[in-house]
Amino acid sequence: MRHLFALALLWPVSAQAGWFSYDSYEDCMLDRMKGQSTMMYQAAQKDCKKRFDVEDEITYLGDQMKRNWEYDHGELTIEIIDNTTDYRPTRGEFSFSEKPCKESKDSDFGQPVAMEINKPNRQMPFMIPVCMKTLKLWGKYK
Repeated sequence: MRHLFALALLWPVSAQAGWFSYDSYEDCMLDRMKGQSTMMYQAAQKDCKKRFDVEDEITYLGDQMKRNWEYDHGELTIEIIDNTTDYRPTRGEFSFSEKPCKESKDSDFGQPVAMEINKPNRQMPFMIPVCMKTLKLWGKYK
């Protein structure tokens, strides 16, 4: 009997989805929410998005994330500084004006420009930007 018990412990076990890891974000959410109240949804969603490196729109920043940008010889680069959010920004949608920010009205800003964060962008051939407005920002949980 002892030998059977020892053999059972050593027998290879095939891992089913969710036993040791998840195959996808959806599998993770289904497993994490099984039997839970809807109050646990945000915690499960954050954990699963972090595990699967899912990009998400960052909807509220307040003063938790400051952006810096540089325009040099036709190359525009946007970087994130002083980031106290749970996100690592990856890309954004920005609009630029040739006037200083204090003088710029909505009509002074050009068409939205989609850009990756911390990568040079050459989509500004017709203007030299002076003021930047962040329209949307996406990122992944840290």
